[in-house]
Amino acid sequence: MRDQELYRMLDISCVRQIHTETEIRRMCEIALENDLAAVFVMPHAISFVARLLKGQQKVKPASVVSFPAGADSTAVKIYQAQELYRQGCREFDMVMNLSWLRDGRYEDIRKEIGLIKRSVEPCSLKVIIEAPLLCEQEIRLACRAAAEGGADYVKTGTGWAGASDCRMVEIMADAVKEYEHVKIKAAGGIDSRAKMEEMYALGCRRFGIGIQTWEKIFM
Repeated sequence: MRDQELYRMLDISCVRQIHTETEIRRMCEIALENDLAAVFVMPHAISFVARLLKGQQKVKPASVVSFPAGADSTAVKIYQAQELYRQGCREFDMVMNLSWLRDGRYEDIRKEIGLIKRSVEPCSLKVIIEAPLLCEQEIRLACRAAAEGGADYVKTGTGWAGASDCRMVEIMADAVKEYEHVKIKAAGGIDSRAKMEEMYALGCRRFGIGIQTWEKIFM
């Protein structure tokens, strides 16, 4: 895979509590210099990122909804997504309510995702299923609920609950193969180009990495 092909599948992020504006500014510079897909920050920093990326069309300002636990009420998630959109966010990664998943409340999951998707259209919505915490059957059920709710992507994890691996991507790709509109994003423990290429071969089409990982792999 050529560098530019891979770069267009990369979401670079500063989504830890300690990231500073200096680090976020540097992240945006990296994204613009290399034509990455999106720049992810915590909600408080999205207006800052939107200003830094203003005037260009390729690199999307992006943020997270109900991150990292996914345990907010649906009303709070909708409000947060709409507020992020008003501040310039153009891609959204939301965390699924895993309590609902384990209770079998799939219709509630689908409904919540649908409401949030409609509140940010036409922007892309990725649903984080936190696969490191789930068994294989739960991964499959989570992916199907997200797809049926209207997610554009299902995402392996936040990076806060363990690393993602190729087996997770393989299970997720099989779970959504009948949903042509749904793609897969991997994040958390994506620490080498070889791992990205292996995941790509299994069906992954977007990768989330932190700024430190970018510097380790590509600089």
